[in-house]
Amino acid sequence: MNGLTIAELEELLADAKACGADPETPVHFSYGYGDHWGTTVAPQASNVDMLYVKHSDYHRMDKLTADDGEEESDRQVLVIS
Repeated sequence: MNGLTIAELEELLADAKACGADPETPVHFSYGYGDHWGTTVAPQASNVDMLYVKHSDYHRMDKLTADDGEEESDRQVLVIS
């Protein structure tokens, strides 16, 4: 599975602006809540950081690494939360 890149995000933002989004348009992110009804929730994004991740076999996806000064990963990514 290939994830979204910053270049692709920039293109999507340009498309959103072309469809009427302006600089004050709120940004949300969505995910499955995990409830009985299969609800997809969309909380407002409030932060963007460049952080380090590494793959977790247990979670079967990337996870953030501890920021304790030790190099656990050299994979830096843009994280929207």
